[in-house]
Amino acid sequence: MIDHDRLKTQLRDGRLVATIRCPKITDFEKPGLLSDLSKEAAANGHRLALDLAAVQLMGSSGIGLLLSLNKELREAGGKLAICNVADEIVEMLRVSHLLRVLPLHKDLDAAVRALA
Repeated sequence: MIDHDRLKTQLRDGRLVATIRCPKITDFEKPGLLSDLSKEAAANGHRLALDLAAVQLMGSSGIGLLLSLNKELREAGGKLAICNVADEIVEMLRVSHLLRVLPLHKDLDAAVRALA
């Protein structure tokens, strides 16, 4: 499990939960986050609940992170469930027509249940 200033991972109900602690996801944060999340998900059945409660700003790098993770997990037979997304980010995803692709959930409990 990981526990540092950008990311914390833990098991909840037997499912991997990752909490991104960065207030923003930019080109600087993306590579390390993607690497850490990919490794942890692979070691835990390719199922990941991703909590974005701390993230208030996400540009194209952040969207790329979400899309890459979703694709990687799906190709491995797994699943991504994203939760606690700031309203501004949800609106950006809606306008970009990405809500059809990215699985958003109201809260962490719902995201963990969606992985069952």
